[in-house]
Amino acid sequence: MKHLLIILSILLLSSPLFGQSEKPQTIIVPTGSLGEISEIRKKMLEKTLESKLDDYFDIVPKELFEEAQEQAFQEMDADECTEEQCIMMIREILQVENSFQMVLMEEEGDTQISLTWNDLDKKRVEEEYCEGCKTKQLRKMIEGLVEKLIGVKNVEQVLVETPKVVPQVVQETVVHKTEEDKTKGLFVTVGDKGTILISSDGISWISRESGTSEHLHGITNKNGLFVTVGGKGTILTSRDGISWTERYGTLNGHKSSAWLFGISEGNGIFVAVGDKGTIFTSSDGTQWTSRNLKVDMYGDSVPKTTDEFKGVIFGNGLFVTVSWNGTIFTSSDGTIWTERQIVNTKRLVPLRGVNYGSEIFVAVGHDETILTSKDGVSWTQVRTGTYNLNNVIYKNGLFLSSGTDGRTLNSSNGLRWEVMTPETKVDLFGVSYGKREFVFVGKNGTVRTSPDGIGWTSRTSGTTENLYGVTYKE
Repeated sequence: MKHLLIILSILLLSSPLFGQSEKPQTIIVPTGSLGEISEIRKKMLEKTLESKLDDYFDIVPKELFEEAQEQAFQEMDADECTEEQCIMMIREILQVENSFQMVLMEEEGDTQISLTWNDLDKKRVEEEYCEGCKTKQLRKMIEGLVEKLIGVKNVEQVLVETPKVVPQVVQETVVHKTEEDKTKGLFVTVGDKGTILISSDGISWISRESGTSEHLHGITNKNGLFVTVGGKGTILTSRDGISWTERYGTLNGHKSSAWLFGISEGNGIFVAVGDKGTIFTSSDGTQWTSRNLKVDMYGDSVPKTTDEFKGVIFGNGLFVTVSWNGTIFTSSDGTIWTERQIVNTKRLVPLRGVNYGSEIFVAVGHDETILTSKDGVSWTQVRTGTYNLNNVIYKNGLFLSSGTDGRTLNSSNGLRWEVMTPETKVDLFGVSYGKREFVFVGKNGTVRTSPDGIGWTSRTSGTTENLYGVTYKE
């Protein structure tokens, strides 16, 4: 099946910087696209939008935008100047307020176009869908969307300040703040065969090239930097979720081939964990140092344990990692690690995830095992069952854990848990929270979102690969 996803980003901006006129002024940002699309078709659609917007707005010369763009490039490092960040910088330079965004999605000849208008008061969205559309039909759709979205009445509200307009602006102030929150941040999920998907809202997902075919298991972010880890020592970093750079850890002067499954950040460092007792730390995501080592009989440095670490978290000044062997290790600095005791259990079971919240650590694993600890040192088993748990998160006063067949458990204190069984059963592997939504990812590209951890909505990810980790960056 041939998929084509084209994203056309248009920014409409009005500012007193360019003087006064009867029509608001607008800047049109150069079109971006994904997939195969001819330059001729792209230009035709751009001209159609520009021509229609010109009915309501004065088009700011392209040179002014390019000057602001150049200034943004000079003030930001190249790897920091992502599309979103650069546009924000350009908006500041030009002191702009309004923005339009047009998105064109096409699959096997079927096309959906959405047009979004953000201003200081609220967010407006209109969309159209057409089967087997030609360029002529797409041009008509664009014109219709502009008419429906803007219209003469809306433009008059921008141009004319009258007492009648004031009450309407006041009423919509709260709506503006809510929508503004939703336009910030980025979800990134990773999975089999180097799969990386990004989303601004957890609903619509776009595939990105990772540069690797290795399975990716864990992902986190710190200070604007995404870091994901995976098979054969794979470590990738990215500032924007789009362009990824390969990194690696070393042991005895050689690149490590250990599989990495979990990653977290805290106390100013990243900590990545994996099989064969592998633990790496990094202060910047670029250089990685092997930890928890001893010297063997040949004089080589080797991990102190052969346990297969699956998850890691930082909380209450302590790193905690859990293993497939059912063990738990802790460290205050990421360098020296100590195995901890688990009480009230007859046998060790594989542990898959760990998190911290409400002044308590919670670790989860196979057989619905849930362990808790106040200090990360002494651990107590509080629950066992029949199915497996793969992850755990704490947000908004709630612990959430999920696993086999999509079952989820929730708890306010980590001690008493309620089981929720979904209508559609599919294994879930990773979880994150952002935009006031929990986002779970899992088998065969499954993505589910929930505002409360109780009612869930399935989303289309665009992939059938297993998704293992997901994170959210403000």
